[in-house]
Amino acid sequence: MDTNAIINAAMQQLVDTVSDEVIRKLKAEGSAEATLAPETLAASLLHLLEFDADIREAVRDCTDEKFNHVDRRFDELENSDNGNHIDADNSDFDNAVMQVLRNNI
Repeated sequence: MDTNAIINAAMQQLVDTVSDEVIRKLKAEGSAEATLAPETLAASLLHLLEFDADIREAVRDCTDEKFNHVDRRFDELENSDNGNHIDADNSDFDNAVMQVLRNNI
């Protein structure tokens, strides 16, 4: 038998054996990338928030914690020793809001 024929047969067998696994891996990677697309993640998150009470509670806890922290910062600013009170009708309020946002972001 010709050596080239043996090598070609071995190469073809190797390609046949490996190609199925390569195709599976490429499909899995493509699926993973599609799953991480922002549109897909947004839809998945919305689905979880609508139908999973545990996820909904966890998100609520996180947002409550952040809002409580912001409220505490406002209270600290209002009750600071320098006697400045925040008036929602002037620039002090805007500055206080910006300061809280800067400190927490």
